[in-house]
This record gives sequence, C-alpha cells and structure tokens, in this order.
Amino acid sequence: MSKILIVAEKPAAGKDIARILGATESSNGYMENEEYIVTWAIGHLIGLKDPEEIDEKFKIWNVDDLPLPYDNGLKVLAGTKGQYKIVKSLIQRDDISYLINAGDVG
Repeated sequence: MSKILIVAEKPAAGKDIARILGATESSNGYMENEEYIVTWAIGHLIGLKDPEEIDEKFKIWNVDDLPLPYDNGLKVLAGTKGQYKIVKSLIQRDDISYLINAGDVG
C-alpha cells in the first residue's frame, strides 16, 4: 500500500500533524501509520556552500572574481545531518506515492 510522506518544518509541528492523522507508530525521526509517514526538518537541513568550498580562490575576496558563480551547490548542515539522512531515506522508500511540504510558506 502506498503512503503519503509529510515533511514538517520542526519536530513539534510534525508530531502535532502525526497525532491528528493518527500516525502513532514512532520511530527515530518520524511517525507513521498505514496511510501516512510524518517527519520533520530541524530548521534548515541544507544550505548553500560557502564560496571557498567551491574554489579556494574565493577564500580571499577579490573584486576580479565577481560575480561569484550562481550555482554554488548545496551542503548538508553539520547540526542536522542525522535528520537529513532520515528524511532522505523516507523520500526514497518504494511505498511513498506523494510528498507534502508542511513547512512555512515564507
């Protein structure tokens, strides 16, 4: 049976959504039932790479290097690596048919 994955912005919101949907089976970083899996971010899970992570020459600012590359890539933030791995593994599950973003709109 396929399930709907809901990703909330923070644990408190995710747990409230899970309670409302009856997703009471608790696991590390998410809750689920027969229809839903509810997980959460912890603030930001990923961020933009720092300029020097793209190229060492950007470690020291030089006007000749401007503009910086637009597509500078993403990195998993150190404090959220564990939850990032949980969310990623849930997204990749074969039984997920839909993903709902339950985070802030702004």
